Amino acid sequence: MCTRCRNATYGYHITDRKFLASINKSGLSPLVVRTGSWTASDSGSFARDRAVKLPGKIEARIAGVVASAMNAGLSKEAIIAGPLRNMPVTIDIPVTGSTQDNVHLEDELAAGLKLYGEELADGSAPASVAAPSSGKGVKPVRARVARVTARDARPVAAQLPRDHYLVRLATSYEEWRSVIEEKITGQHVYFFVSNHKAVYEKYLKLCGAPEDVAFLRVRLCNLAGHEADDSDGDAIMT
Repeated sequence: MCTRCRNATYGYHITDRKFLASINKSGLSPLVVRTGSWTASDSGSFARDRAVKLPGKIEARIAGVVASAMNAGLSKEAIIAGPLRNMPVTIDIPVTGSTQDNVHLEDELAAGLKLYGEELADGSAPASVAAPSSGKGVKPVRARVARVTARDARPVAAQLPRDHYLVRLATSYEEWRSVIEEKITGQHVYFFVSNHKAVYEKYLKLCGAPEDVAFLRVRLCNLAGHEADDSDGDAIMT
């Protein structure tokens, strides 16, 4: 038993009442078992939560990607002057539902940033600002500067058009990350063990009126192999 369950007798699961028939037929089982599909229902909490949060995640990722580009040596002037509108974003990974998918996604993001830097270096825009050479025959060394954070990069990110390569790269990254999360989520059933009122109210904000919601209670001793959900400090999952 996971540590957060030691003092709990029950786990609680909230769902839309329209899913009760399939739960009654197949049991309280993962989405893919109940429906045969990895795709979350448009009216379910996952899809609605994604619709609310994805735009903000994309904006935050844009700033993060710009910061990474600047920390790789690209100047803000070069980034603003180099949208590379016609360069395609090529993130494409096989989504398996494993946490390894996120590792592959990070590799794709790093490759996209590297390619952007190489393309700028091949063009006319200055890719970086180097310190002056200390003498004849000595290779210029990049000036030491403080590391740029996503917060620092926001003013630069705000100046980029939506078709800028880095904006498209960040958007693609977050969309793929959402697909990965959806497939991972579809393999589990999630329960919370405390903060019932807060979780219930959060679900209602996403999914409608109390009469549309089913609040299920399950004895933890009947949940074989459950474990802590590391993405939520109050949740467990099958």
